[in-house]
Amino acid sequence: MRIMGKKIDSKIFDSSNKKTLMKWGDVYNCTKSLIPQALMLIHTVRHVHTQANRSPLLNQDAESAFNSWDVISTSLIEYRSKYIRSQWANVGLLLAVPPQNIIGTFSEDVSFQNHAGIKENNSFALAESYFNGTPKLFEGKKAKERFNYIREHLLPNKSYAHITTPENLMINSKHKRYNEVLVVGKSNVNIHAGFPPTGHITVCGIYHLTTFGNKTDPDDEKLIGQLKVLNPNVPVIRQEVY
Repeated sequence: MRIMGKKIDSKIFDSSNKKTLMKWGDVYNCTKSLIPQALMLIHTVRHVHTQANRSPLLNQDAESAFNSWDVISTSLIEYRSKYIRSQWANVGLLLAVPPQNIIGTFSEDVSFQNHAGIKENNSFALAESYFNGTPKLFEGKKAKERFNYIREHLLPNKSYAHITTPENLMINSKHKRYNEVLVVGKSNVNIHAGFPPTGHITVCGIYHLTTFGNKTDPDDEKLIGQLKVLNPNVPVIRQEVY
């Protein structure tokens, strides 16, 4: 396909990708039922001490917030596993994501620009970043090295337009810190041929991951309390890993 003048060697939006997306339907159903040892998507939240970096998820209920976001970065984890730690932060929200909302899967963090164009009021910036494979800009001595590594080694065809099955993603994610799965937050967006428009993302749990023998971080408890106030009907699920 050719989008914005760039030829993309990808078929993720046509009907040939139907079987792969249907596998993500299994993840959706397992998350809805909170089945132990099943694969689930999580969006992590970190406690920050500055108002400027405060998560929007601490200002309103999570489902309303997600429904207003274009693209959300999540990670695929094995729910209730005692041996696998594969999420970016200790606290996160377990999400039941309709399969037609999935638009990118990667075995490592690919630093997608979720908020591209917002400050500049450029409505095309997000799509350009997605199809052109342009990750976030980095700071520091190794910024260029990290930018080039993502472009050259993690993005097939130099684009974020890539989807594999949940099972393949977990296999390829072994021995990595965490993977990244890009999902569309807004409902009623037509993306994949043969599937309905994007659907509502359901928050199924506030997930807290700790390590055996370590004391709970007070900042984690404060964060969980804030999320619980805004999402009173969502259960808090705690899990220790080795």
